[in-house]
Amino acid sequence: MSTSFVSLVPRTIRCFALAACLAATPGFSAEAESGRATQGLLVLYTFDESSGGVIRDHSGVGEPLDSKIETPRAVARQNGRFVVTSSSRIVSAKPAKKISDAIKQSGELTLEAWVRPIDDRQGGPARIVSLSADPGQRNFTLGQERDRYDVRLRTTKTDGNGIPSLSTPPGAVQADLTHVAYTRDRTGNTRIYVNGHQQAEGKTEGDLSGWSHEFRLSLANELTGDRPWLGELRLVAVYAGALTEHEIGRNFAAGLKPPVDYVALLPPPAERLVDFVKDVQPIFRERCFECHAKGNEEGGLNLGVRSRVLEGGQGGAIIVRGSSAASRLVYAVAGVDAGFLMPPDGERLTAEEIGVLRAWIDQGADWPAGADVLDPRAEQAKQHWAFQPLRAVEPPQVANTAWPRNVLDRFVLARLESAGLPPAPLLEPRGLIRRAAFDVIGLPPSPEDVDAFCGAAEREHDAAYDDLIERLLASSHYGERWGRHWLDVARYADSDGQETDRDRPQAYQYRDFVIRALNDDLPFDQFVRWQLAGNEYEPDNPAAVAATGFLTAGPFAALPDKLMQDELLRNRYNELDDMISTIGTGLLGLTFGCARCHDHK
Repeated sequence: MSTSFVSLVPRTIRCFALAACLAATPGFSAEAESGRATQGLLVLYTFDESSGGVIRDHSGVGEPLDSKIETPRAVARQNGRFVVTSSSRIVSAKPAKKISDAIKQSGELTLEAWVRPIDDRQGGPARIVSLSADPGQRNFTLGQERDRYDVRLRTTKTDGNGIPSLSTPPGAVQADLTHVAYTRDRTGNTRIYVNGHQQAEGKTEGDLSGWSHEFRLSLANELTGDRPWLGELRLVAVYAGALTEHEIGRNFAAGLKPPVDYVALLPPPAERLVDFVKDVQPIFRERCFECHAKGNEEGGLNLGVRSRVLEGGQGGAIIVRGSSAASRLVYAVAGVDAGFLMPPDGERLTAEEIGVLRAWIDQGADWPAGADVLDPRAEQAKQHWAFQPLRAVEPPQVANTAWPRNVLDRFVLARLESAGLPPAPLLEPRGLIRRAAFDVIGLPPSPEDVDAFCGAAEREHDAAYDDLIERLLASSHYGERWGRHWLDVARYADSDGQETDRDRPQAYQYRDFVIRALNDDLPFDQFVRWQLAGNEYEPDNPAAVAATGFLTAGPFAALPDKLMQDELLRNRYNELDDMISTIGTGLLGLTFGCARCHDHK
């Protein structure tokens, strides 16, 4: 490949550049009337993200080829400018197949960049943008070789490293913001332009059939991290076509949008020492846990666990300890980037809350041991009224102090008074004994019992009622009446149910245990323990053993032995599931059905 340098800029280009300079300062002008060339555009990075570890592809062509900053401490955002300050790795998240395939098909390409090198001593060449695997294998590379810009392009006529390369004359690298573009057309003609002026031309014979579609795109370094380039990156674009001199001039004249100083848009940090547990975690719990904690880690982000917060999410790290101005979390909640707003719905965080988060990060993002919220759902469940520990409650004050006969009456009356309702009048004795009998034993009182109670109530109403209740509770019918409710909970039946519905000759043993337990006033804790494991607690006690019928009282299917093992196993799992579900609903007041397949119950 022959290479020659153009020392005299064609008159048309000089005129075009002069017009652009008169319109605005290069690199900071508003977009020129003609705008940027877009035909054949494949990738466009503008480095205008307010924060975060991802450089977005704004080309709008195909699936975005976003690049990840794998070394966030090697870059800085200074007054809205993206600066690589030390050896970095900014690599596309996947192979740049859309670049390789399109350029192989067209046989043409354009590489474009707006850069400000840190100096003119970088070499290797230092990679500005490279589609390669390592220092010796590439499809293309635009780089800096000291005071020259250098481009390596692999074809069937070059080696795997794209040698020989095309370089600008010495002195092309300046300390100012510079527009660099490289083109190669289908016939092999290659050119390098600097600030709209052609600086070098040559011819790279061969075709691009040997290009690999497995290479990833790398910015400011080789993929292996050993050819770093330092400086300011403002734009990188790749085209599947060779832009003309006029189109290169248009892109140069269009310049760049003025950088946005996102830090200046943030609320200031709080001017006090921030405590994570008291100040920061309540913000996370109230505003973030719904989407970013165990059970719903959107974007792979969990704000409940320290290690997960430091790890970040799918978009990379969200905090940089010691620097809130470099922390993506702060920009997200501040909403300075309309495309990255958190929380996406509902009320925004206040300036004070954002200031607390900034101060916490600036002060080192301290997170005490034991402060992790492993599952906020468990914390929320603890606040449910059913899970609150028993405590003494002061009976409410009532206006009609003469009506209550005990403490419970005051709660009833307070609710009635709040609704503007008077208490029901006292029931006459004949109606009272009928109501009490039906409630306690489920049977009507005999005429003799009614007459006796009415006579006693006329003499001493309260004493007669207390005696009535004691006699009803002493009746064997009491256990039969109220045992039915527990037998319903225990899904008791005298047969198996389902298709076979075989009789259960011994089922009555459990039924009778429940009735006797109520009539004998068996302590509730013992009532529960025996039903769950009576054969273990008291294996020689027939009543305790009979109590375990609670576990097996559910439906049962007698399966023939000829069924396959997995069918028998599935039926056994159904039986166990029935036991667990009954224990949950009957003893805990909780349904466990979902837990058979899910871990979020």
